[in-house]
Amino acid sequence: MSRDGTWRPLFTTAIAVVFFEGAIRKWAIPAYADILYFSKDAALMLAIAAFVFRRGWRWPQSSNLGPLLAAYVIWVLIEAANPNLPAIALGIFGAKAHAFYIMIVPLAFEAYRTRRRPTTELIALYIGAIAIPILLLGAYQFSQPSSSWINRYTNESSVVGGIATVGLAGRPRITGTFSYLSGMTTFLMLNIALATGLLLSGLIKGGRSLYLGILLAALCFFVAPMNGSRATMYLPAVAAPVVVIELVRRRALNLRAIALGTATIAIGAVVVARADALEGWRAFAERVNSAGDVNARALDTIEGPIRRAQLAGLIGFGAGSTHQAAPAIVRDLAPFSWLPTTNFEEETGRVALELGLIGMLIYLALKLGLCSVALTAVRRAQSEDELITSVTIFVYFITHLVAAVVFNATAGVIYWALAGACFAIRASQTRAVAQLHTTATVGLKESHQIDDGYRQPSRSTILP
Repeated sequence: MSRDGTWRPLFTTAIAVVFFEGAIRKWAIPAYADILYFSKDAALMLAIAAFVFRRGWRWPQSSNLGPLLAAYVIWVLIEAANPNLPAIALGIFGAKAHAFYIMIVPLAFEAYRTRRRPTTELIALYIGAIAIPILLLGAYQFSQPSSSWINRYTNESSVVGGIATVGLAGRPRITGTFSYLSGMTTFLMLNIALATGLLLSGLIKGGRSLYLGILLAALCFFVAPMNGSRATMYLPAVAAPVVVIELVRRRALNLRAIALGTATIAIGAVVVARADALEGWRAFAERVNSAGDVNARALDTIEGPIRRAQLAGLIGFGAGSTHQAAPAIVRDLAPFSWLPTTNFEEETGRVALELGLIGMLIYLALKLGLCSVALTAVRRAQSEDELITSVTIFVYFITHLVAAVVFNATAGVIYWALAGACFAIRASQTRAVAQLHTTATVGLKESHQIDDGYRQPSRSTILP
């Protein structure tokens, strides 16, 4: 048996289940939807067990976030026994939502570090086998009435108000192969982030990554508004310019490349518009205009966590106290009657209610720390593979500063898998710098005189 044993295929299977679990739950065997909800967790547990058995438990040492991660996990475990919780089972469930997927970081680290194919080849495989089929399925869902079987949710009868719609025509908000809207929203954010990485790398180096980026960006441009999520459209638009500015500052991306990229996007938009493919955008615009004040909602994203923290105090009401499954676990009490408010939606505010001010600050510091690590990976990217992956991770991390990770299982798996890949990139970059330093030191010791024309390594190491 290889040194990898069975953990790698188990881990790959678990990640694949994340993308297709919802399709099985709502279409293939809906009678077992509740049991199948834990299928990806079971696959991940098997992968983790196989990994530990084969390699032991080693945490990546490629960043300074270890103590912060440990503090977060410890605080979550403490909050699982918070006396304000109405049931111990709810605390256990909440601890799993907060901390379980962090355990896949070492697996993702090792999987990326020892990958057997170039990253661009794996991305092409992902786009062809997963991204394109799910995006096209979403477009088909949008063309069908909300009453169609293709648009049902998992346990549709339990969804208040039935199928969500968008626009004056009542078009269904697409879910793809995911159980609910949130899974598809996460999937779209991932693909927008990946398209950003491919496009930026392609503009710098050309080649296949540019064409893959154009293809994926065009599909996302067409399909994303059909989901109806404003965060899907707004948050990547905030993150992408940060990467562009950083690459321009590092002189990896010049004005010619920016102009080429802008022209490509403009031409693509015109082609899509001429093909009458903007129905999703029209429905999205109607949703924005009818869903209330966008500025007020954006302000609530900032002010909401502050207000929730004031209600929660230092220790909050316990891990899992705001979880969407809480009413099913605590059946003898009115839903969320153990909380001072039932008005919570944004994730940071929910974390504040659950973990208190202390937990919320640790959680925010961890998310910001991961963004910083990803941006450093972008700055020091030494190859096309590293640039594509690090840009993808950074854009995804920035969008999830406010988007759900704890209360969205799909996002949680993807988020921590990308964290593992990010740590692997930083480990590789650190080794490269150490080797360069060692080589330069040896060269200087062997030299009898200092060459006046000696140049220090360039400040930018992006795609030399």
